[in-house]
Amino acid sequence: MKLFQHKIPEVYLSIEVMINDEGRSYNYLKIQRKGDNIKIVDRRCDINIITEIVNKIETGTRVIITINGRGVLVKKIELKDQKIDKHVLLSKFFPHANEGDFIIDTLKVDEESMLASIIRKDVINEILNLFDKIKCFILKVTPGPLNISNILPLINISNPKLLIGDHKFLVLDDRINDYTLARYRKQEQMISIQGEVLNEKLIIAFAGFFSSITENTSQSDLPVILNSRRELKFYNYYKHGIYFLSIALFASLLINFLMFAKYSNDNELLEAEVDTYKELIVEVESLEKSINLKKELVSTAGILNKQILSYYLDQLAECLPEKIVLHDISVFPAEMDKRTKKLSFDAGVILVEGETNEPLLLNNWIYILKDKRWIRKIDILEFDHNKPEETGKFRFEISLSETMPGNNNKQ
Repeated sequence: MKLFQHKIPEVYLSIEVMINDEGRSYNYLKIQRKGDNIKIVDRRCDINIITEIVNKIETGTRVIITINGRGVLVKKIELKDQKIDKHVLLSKFFPHANEGDFIIDTLKVDEESMLASIIRKDVINEILNLFDKIKCFILKVTPGPLNISNILPLINISNPKLLIGDHKFLVLDDRINDYTLARYRKQEQMISIQGEVLNEKLIIAFAGFFSSITENTSQSDLPVILNSRRELKFYNYYKHGIYFLSIALFASLLINFLMFAKYSNDNELLEAEVDTYKELIVEVESLEKSINLKKELVSTAGILNKQILSYYLDQLAECLPEKIVLHDISVFPAEMDKRTKKLSFDAGVILVEGETNEPLLLNNWIYILKDKRWIRKIDILEFDHNKPEETGKFRFEISLSETMPGNNNKQ
């Protein structure tokens, strides 16, 4: 999940709880973190009613609590080359106390001393109960203001006596050397941290947030902390899983859309080609049908028989007088039926058209043709010759007999 951990914004609520004789007051920062970028989205100081904060907590918010004031003891301890553990530290505050009843935070001053802050667990639990019904993750609870050491390099310190809210720090060589509580300060100052200007009362809350993202130390024996960290782990798995699945689903939908668009476009092109081919196929079928019909007509008329056609033309030209000019010879002339629009051939007819200025020659030629056995009769359809010196046009029709050419009796 590390691949996505900086992609999803995380919301933090860092709270400083100040305990005094009148009760509690709260200073808080609401911070949005996305990767290395942080943004303060809300801030408040001196809140006396916890519900004003609780109502701002969203589901999944990471909560960091720093407790100061009454019930929190901060003490500088000399090390003196002795091994320091929780039992020894506690004895510096309360000899013979049960170490399981306290939470301790430490800060090394130098090789010879350290600062330690301590608070009873029942005080912490009383505060944690305020967040019991809120669906948030309490990641860290710190007694005392020692976590400010994490942000000292970010603060412009001009005086070794650093006053922050109700706290007074002695800073030497950019390190906290000592601490005392400075109550009832009325004058407040604004402090700039990396360009972000904050009221001094919010600095401890900001330090708590900063320490929670830069170090991995916490009171691991607090059940609330342990449960919150465990639940946050599963929450992150769930949230990152949803994030990953959303990306995967979006990518899948995008790929499907692109593929659909591509295949849809290809399909449209194919359908256009199919329609084109269908039109071509219909046209080809129509042409084939027309050709077959014409072939049938021509075959029925006998036009495909080249020997017959050659024979008829040769017989007509054989006895043609020189002074007769032929313009057209139509063997088996075609005729279109005006009603049915169908073409038909007159297989027994030859139409001859021409001109001459000697009617006797035309008459003799027709007489010779009539004597052919393949000619059944000749009908003169037209002869226009009004003046002897003029050329007259003629047209006659030859009706063929049943005797086909090619036999031994033709003339």
